[in-house]
Amino acid sequence: MEESMTKPTTMAIFLSIVLLSMAQLPSLVAGTGRPRVIIIGAGISGISAGKRLSEAGITDILILEATDHIGGRMHKQRFAGVNVEIGTNWVEGVNGEKMNPIWPIVNSTLKLRNFLSDFDSLAQNVYKDGGLCDAAYVQKRIDLADEADKSGENLSATLHPSGRDDMSILSMQRLNNHLPNGPSSPVDMVVDYFTYDYEFAEPPRVTSLRNTVPLPTFTDFGDDNYFVADQRGYEAVVYYLAGQYLEADMSGNIVDARLQLNKVVREISYSSTGVTVKTEDNSTYQADYVMVSASLGVLQSDLIQFKPQLPSWKILAIYQFDMAVYTKIFVKFPKKFWPEGEGREFFLYASTRRGYYGIWQEFEKQYPDANVLLVTVTDEESRRIEQQPDSQTKAEIMEVVRSMFPDEDVPDATDILVPRWWSDRFFQGSFSNWPIGVSRYEHDQLRAPVGRVYFTGEHTSERYNGYVHGAYLAGIDSAEILINCVQKNIGGLCNEAYVQKRMDRADEVDKSGQNLSATLHPSGRDDMSILSMQRLNDHLPNGPSSPVEMAVDYFTYDYEFAEPPRVTSLQNTVPLPTFTDFGDDTYFVADHRGYESVVHHLAGQYLNADRSGNIADARLKLNKVVREISYSSTGVTVKTEDNSTYQADYVMVSASLGVLQSDLIQFKPQLTAWKILAIYQFDMAVYTKIFVKFPKRFWPEGAGREFFLYASTRRGYYGVWQQPDSQTKAEIMEVVRSMFPDEDVPDATDILVPRWWSDSASQY
Repeated sequence: MEESMTKPTTMAIFLSIVLLSMAQLPSLVAGTGRPRVIIIGAGISGISAGKRLSEAGITDILILEATDHIGGRMHKQRFAGVNVEIGTNWVEGVNGEKMNPIWPIVNSTLKLRNFLSDFDSLAQNVYKDGGLCDAAYVQKRIDLADEADKSGENLSATLHPSGRDDMSILSMQRLNNHLPNGPSSPVDMVVDYFTYDYEFAEPPRVTSLRNTVPLPTFTDFGDDNYFVADQRGYEAVVYYLAGQYLEADMSGNIVDARLQLNKVVREISYSSTGVTVKTEDNSTYQADYVMVSASLGVLQSDLIQFKPQLPSWKILAIYQFDMAVYTKIFVKFPKKFWPEGEGREFFLYASTRRGYYGIWQEFEKQYPDANVLLVTVTDEESRRIEQQPDSQTKAEIMEVVRSMFPDEDVPDATDILVPRWWSDRFFQGSFSNWPIGVSRYEHDQLRAPVGRVYFTGEHTSERYNGYVHGAYLAGIDSAEILINCVQKNIGGLCNEAYVQKRMDRADEVDKSGQNLSATLHPSGRDDMSILSMQRLNDHLPNGPSSPVEMAVDYFTYDYEFAEPPRVTSLQNTVPLPTFTDFGDDTYFVADHRGYESVVHHLAGQYLNADRSGNIADARLKLNKVVREISYSSTGVTVKTEDNSTYQADYVMVSASLGVLQSDLIQFKPQLTAWKILAIYQFDMAVYTKIFVKFPKRFWPEGAGREFFLYASTRRGYYGVWQQPDSQTKAEIMEVVRSMFPDEDVPDATDILVPRWWSDSASQY
């Protein structure tokens, strides 16, 4: 009898992955005064992580925020009679195939005032000392820069995913008809600055081509950007998310005791049993876990001490990445002197000094009659300006605007607002930037937990670092990693939606592996393990690590190859020729004649058999254990364990690879070095099917219930071949009772444990 099923690696079967959904889990430490999780930082990433934890039933959290407000770098400030955003301002990436998760909150839920940013008319709005530049000339330079950028996208697509042949954007520009030092004329420099520095806050010479061109934010979510200009502030998004699980008053202010403001964390001690967090006001807090959502700049500073010190791989990951500085300077004038109207919102200043007060924005639509201009500087200019008095900055700005508009009556600015993110010890910069030479694997180590210390923040988002949506999604992702750690000793069904999400992600990674495999050289010279491929595709340094992820990963690869991804060749197994050649379906043989009847049928084609199909031919000798094969140019001699000797012209050895790797058969003379090397280079895997008999059924049945997985903290649990069956049965009973805690699970009455590995005749 044959039963049809979908090929396991397609993951189309229903998975009853077992672990109790945390959504069903009551607060485990209620009333003890000790939180389960401490979250450090109440920016959007920390608040997002707290929301996801709460949704999973982990409500015993404590959020420690260093400042007097939530929102982090999403923060409004009063200036010139209006609230302006001194940090992030845009919803970037809108109107594409995928929905930016921040957009519906801004545009539909909260209905924050927002305005589409139109950058299409820049050529008409580039100024030099003395007035406007020629628009036709500027457009020609913009077109040339666009061509170079498109060439950069094509080149980026050819670079190895590992990042081993990454280059800077500047190096790409040098390859595309730019001067040796990149764009160097005032117009070329400001166009270049607008294209790259205005987005990444660092110059092309330090920014990775492979990881930023093209930007996943725009390829995934769309090319449009919307400027948020609402008097409630962009931070209203964070308050909205916080209000989903923290108590708020009628005005939307968070009044929940689980949020503590003005708590500057200075020390995090961690061990295998828990964490202790100490703050600057000498308060001490203990918990089972801590989620650190502090900025990358803070992690790179000495504000927070970790005890013991973080491991070297973590420290290296933190210091390899860049914390960029992006400064939005608001300037108030008594009257307008700049042009307004369609296509006039953004204008550039082409200075001989790259990045010197280059990007300008007027607010005719956003803040009517406010008479405010915004000028943006980055990187070294930001650091220079932060260290000088605002009066000096204002004087420099006045010189620039009067140079841009020589024919206008430009009054003195009446006020100026200069945010100082770099100097602020609670941020140490604006957002992260991906520098040249940092691989995706190394970046993923930013997110990887260290014991009970977990990390989140925009810098931990591999696809969207530096963006609001990246911070939001990173909080969710890091929380889910922690949730699965908390789940590890609790029995029952896992949340199906969560499992499906992890399966979908595993499928995406496997498909990426197929694409990558197709690019590898047929000789195998640049082959890699499946685990190495996973490291390149948003998995943790050691591959999938949560119980659910490990179970899904084990099902995808080990269940097929009987060995883990860390030792399995990518090029030769992904995709598998068996399925690409013959189809995806798999049929389970369950016939009392046995699958071996196929072999009996084949043998009966040329060997004599009786009426029952048993082979009764003298040419087949059973129970003959070959121990020695002697061979020469004239023939072969084979000796068996019962001291029989057989001679022939040739010998065909169909013993398993495991037998060839053992000392069961001696070859005389010894096999050649190339043959021995070939035998030992390949792996003989072990695949154990354990059958367990129970007096009654306690597991679910029906359509889609045939297969189910056990998500253990011990990957691939169960290794049983060296222990007595009684021990195996006891362990199995513990597992099934953990999976089905609400069922009356009887003791197993019998067990069958095949021992292929221990069988000297097969070594399989």
